Amino acid sequence: MKSNVSVLFFLIAMVFTISCDRQTDTPDATDTLHYLYTDMGGCNNQDFDHKNMLKEPENDTIYYLISGDTLKFFIGINYICCAPFVTDYNILQDTITMNLKDTCPSLNSCYCRCMCYYTFLFQFNQYNSRILYYNVILYNPVEENPIQLLSGEVRK
Repeated sequence: MKSNVSVLFFLIAMVFTISCDRQTDTPDATDTLHYLYTDMGGCNNQDFDHKNMLKEPENDTIYYLISGDTLKFFIGINYICCAPFVTDYNILQDTITMNLKDTCPSLNSCYCRCMCYYTFLFQFNQYNSRILYYNVILYNPVEENPIQLLSGEVRK
């Protein structure tokens, strides 16, 4: 019985050792930018009460902040009031694409007759100071094709 336990322990140790060796043979996971979440602010997710309506349009904006290995993108856009948005992203090699999707099913069911300023804060970690490019794409149900709103380069 003791020898069976010893053999079992030896086999488990071998599997663990092989697993650890395989992990070091794979690319370093810290080299991959990792999405955390998106905070939606401004006119997003609010009951419309005219106090959020723009009297003068803001400029569409984007800026980024790097803190340690965290990379944050603040995006602000002018868009018709009461629009429901969802967000997603794609990372392909050295380019991050952040997608803003208006999900209104029909023109008469969602929108209010004014303009608002919507904000989106995309947060990523495991940023390793390499040069990255970014795009912000708007999917508007009225438009046939997506609209590239903003683009640029991230440098530390």
